[in-house]
Amino acid sequence: MLHAQTNQESQQIDKLVKTFVALDQFSGTVLVAKKGKVVFSKGYGLANREWNAANTADTKFRIGSLTKQFTAMLILQLYQEGKINLDGHISDYLPYYRKDIGTKVTIHQLLSHTSGLGDFGSREDFWEICKTEYTPQEFIEKYCSADLEADPGLRYRYSNSGYYILGAIIESLRSKPYSEVLKERILDVLGMNSSGMERRKEVLSKQASGYNLQYGKYTKPDYINLYAVIFAAGGMYATVGDLLKWDRALYTEQLLSNKNLELLFKPNMEKYAYGIMFNKMKIPGLAFTSEFSSHTGAINGFRSIIVREKHKEQAIIILGNTAPGGTNVDLNPISNKIYSVINGLSYEEPKLEIVQAMAPKILNGSVEVGISFYRKEKLEKNRRFEFNLAEGELNTMGYYLLGEGKKAEALAIFKLNTTEFQQSWNAFDSYAEALEGAGQINESIINYKRSLTVNPDNTHARERLKSLSAATSEP
Repeated sequence: MLHAQTNQESQQIDKLVKTFVALDQFSGTVLVAKKGKVVFSKGYGLANREWNAANTADTKFRIGSLTKQFTAMLILQLYQEGKINLDGHISDYLPYYRKDIGTKVTIHQLLSHTSGLGDFGSREDFWEICKTEYTPQEFIEKYCSADLEADPGLRYRYSNSGYYILGAIIESLRSKPYSEVLKERILDVLGMNSSGMERRKEVLSKQASGYNLQYGKYTKPDYINLYAVIFAAGGMYATVGDLLKWDRALYTEQLLSNKNLELLFKPNMEKYAYGIMFNKMKIPGLAFTSEFSSHTGAINGFRSIIVREKHKEQAIIILGNTAPGGTNVDLNPISNKIYSVINGLSYEEPKLEIVQAMAPKILNGSVEVGISFYRKEKLEKNRRFEFNLAEGELNTMGYYLLGEGKKAEALAIFKLNTTEFQQSWNAFDSYAEALEGAGQINESIINYKRSLTVNPDNTHARERLKSLSAATSEP
């Protein structure tokens, strides 16, 4: 009976994922396990479109920010050995770091994204700096040493810069490159032989290429020097099978004592622990309280997610090599529906995202036709399309139109986004930026101010307002 149930689940998962593939919402590999036993593992789509090579269960993918939990583990191993103090400061371990900040920010705050540091990934020149070779010290001094955006410990703000600094601290205390420490302390111990840190010009067997998919067109993403620029914040590659070995190790003391493993999963601000999100919730239809530890990863052309449910020791691991829209893809809907399948819960069938549906009407017709279509479909009682990602997708569509030189159409889409999502600071910020580029300075100022009203911490809006005010006040 158990075999029949597992086989039925496997068929249901396969059918579900194929629906996402048909909607151009997924290309990659999926693994599902219960108590360490694989109940489903399969690749979908192409690992390399130029060579028509298929994704398989042992394809290697860049995993982006899933790397952070490995970095956190390496720090906690140092803590367990008495070589680092979680309440110690950056300057205790990196003497070259600027003292006015380095003596304030603790290791705990770096791990929990409460350091007050900004994020180098949010820099306007990010795609320019990510092609160059740097040592960790060079990169930190140039791009991870800006003034604090908040007092340490005051609030949560996701920071790749913080985890980059943690990687440099690991190198300093171990007197070895991060990649070697990772291999020796975790990968070799667990037999994760198909995982590691990707190095510049390194050729890996069975490695997927990443792609952006934008309105029916596949393109290769911009080059990024992964090890030098992303480093301990997101520079790893792995297979789904290797990540299952990682999942199982977190139920044992192979890497860390149970006492210190508790630190890895202990939630801090915004339910973020150390490199892992932790969440307890009562799901209707289940007799137990689900305890999830999860994280997502995003690097250009790749997306990833690990979802672990502690109560029943279930693991859902999804690695993808297509980024729909170039920037926005959410693997949570796939993992959520798979979780429903393996727990006997009902779920809604996947739908085409509304902006993907309206795109051909804009690109092959007019922006007015597209917006009219959007508004009509939104009013439908039984909606044919998915609206949950509309804010991000409208934003992406606006920038795509700007890139195509269609300023008027872009402005119309950005404006629609502000009317649809009036509590989105980013929608107003993007609209203001487009208005500024179109020379509509007064309207731009109004919308930057609206963005700041929603999010007083929007440094981009504050900087642009300062610049525009200075320009408009000149004689």
